[in-house]
Amino acid sequence: MLSPNDKHHLHVLLDELGPAPSQVLRNQNRAVDLPLYSRWETPIQDITTALMSENNVTQNDILYMETKAIFVHIIRSIPQLAEKRPINLPLIAEKAATAKDSILVRKGIKVKEMLRELEELGVIDQKDDFRIMREEVIAELLHLGNLKEKIVEESASLESVYKTICDHNAYLRSQLEQYKAYLQNVRMNSGKDSSSSGVGVISVGGKEKKLAKSISQGPYRFTHSQFEKEGIIVESNVPENR
Repeated sequence: MLSPNDKHHLHVLLDELGPAPSQVLRNQNRAVDLPLYSRWETPIQDITTALMSENNVTQNDILYMETKAIFVHIIRSIPQLAEKRPINLPLIAEKAATAKDSILVRKGIKVKEMLRELEELGVIDQKDDFRIMREEVIAELLHLGNLKEKIVEESASLESVYKTICDHNAYLRSQLEQYKAYLQNVRMNSGKDSSSSGVGVISVGGKEKKLAKSISQGPYRFTHSQFEKEGIIVESNVPENR
């Protein structure tokens, strides 16, 4: 059953996967290891790592992409740094380097050095306020969205799922209690007569009527000699002494 919100990640994935295929035969079963990742939460560093294996990507390109990724991470961690436009990359790096979070401090110090190195290599220029990288960082932020908003949205979605699970759990508990009460009622009534008229008595039209006495249906025993006298057994291999 799909989520009513067509923007929820699970709804999107199930909608794209489509209906499940039919089951395969038992002799066709195979164990498959399938590593999964979230398309919405894939770290930017993973993209950089993948590009490192390409022959057409230079070391300068890798340094540039890593610098941009760190700036995006810093701004997503401290969204107020991007409130003033155009954003000031050296100021953002300085803010991170002097933050209370030790991780941001390390990233701020590192990105300041990387920014300086890119400028020395001529990849970016401080004279235009690092315009190319600044525009790419803003475009990346618009694509990824605000981290806080995403967390709040995911939290609300999880709360909704949790409430649904709790409601279903309460329903199952109520069903279990009703079933226990039913079994208890059956046990209590199983030792009593099925009616007040007594065994072998039924009520017809408000009057009691005795049931006809049942006729025994066996078992019956017959002797070998009796069957011989009645002609049922004509010939037998049973010894005479038996």
